[in-house]
Amino acid sequence: MTTPLHGFAEANRNSLRERSAEGHPDLLAAVRSDQRVSVNMKARGLRDFLRTGRRWNVFEWAEQEARKSERTADEHLRERLRDYYQPRVEFERLAGQGTHFHYGALNIGGMGSPRYGRYCVVDRRLPAGMPPDPVWLIEDSLRGACFHGVPGSRTWDRLAEWAAPHDMVAELAVVKFATTVAPPGPWCERLCNNDDYIEALSVRPFVVHELLEIRSNSDDEVQERALAAALQSPGSAEALDLAMHEEVRALAEANRIRWRSIP
Repeated sequence: MTTPLHGFAEANRNSLRERSAEGHPDLLAAVRSDQRVSVNMKARGLRDFLRTGRRWNVFEWAEQEARKSERTADEHLRERLRDYYQPRVEFERLAGQGTHFHYGALNIGGMGSPRYGRYCVVDRRLPAGMPPDPVWLIEDSLRGACFHGVPGSRTWDRLAEWAAPHDMVAELAVVKFATTVAPPGPWCERLCNNDDYIEALSVRPFVVHELLEIRSNSDDEVQERALAAALQSPGSAEALDLAMHEEVRALAEANRIRWRSIP
C-alpha cells in the first residue's frame, strides 16, 4: 500500500542523490550502517504494547475508544490531540488520503526523543530493506519549520522537497546537516533528540515480534528513584511508575526482547 507521501518521496530520489553528493561521508556511512526506526513510549503505553503485540496509531485508538463509549471517534481524537488536531488531520488527509500513518524516528543509537516517553523502543527491521515503508521527512511533520509557511499554513511543495523513500534516509540526513546547524556531539544524539529528529512514517504498524530491543536509563538511576519514592511517599505516582517499570521489564523478558540500560 502506498500513499501520496510515498509518491513525493520516490520523486525526490535524484534530487537527494545530487544534493548529498558532497556532504558528510562519515554521517552517510553511519546512517547506512546503523539505521533503525525507534519510538519513545511512556510506561503505560509500553505495557499495553507488550501485552497486545501491536501499537495503534492515534486514529485507530480513537476508533477503539468510540466502540467502548457513547462518544464519537472524532470527539476522542479532538480531546487527545488538542491544538494538534487540525494540523494532524490535515496532514493525514493530504499525505495519506484515507491511510493513517504510524510515526517513529530515525535512530542510529541512543535514547531517541525522551520527551515522548522514557523508553526507547527499537524496530529490528532494516528500513532500507522493507519497501515501501518508511517514508522519511527531514523533521517533525507537525512542528517542523520546513513544512510551514505562515502559522497554520502548510507548504506542500516543501514536503516533496524534504521527503525521502525507505532506502535513502542516509542521503536525507546529509542534506539536513548541510542546511541546518546542529549542536555538537555524536551523530546518534544530533540525529535524534528531544528537539529534533528525522521522522519515519509507515503504513505498517510497530509490532512486538519485530522489536530489536528496548532502551532505558541505567538501572542505577531507577534504584535511586525507587529509594527516594519509598522514603517520601510509598503511594506516590513515582512509586506507581516504578511498579510499572518492573512490569514492562517482565513483559519484555516474556517476549524475549533484549533490554539495554543506557548510562
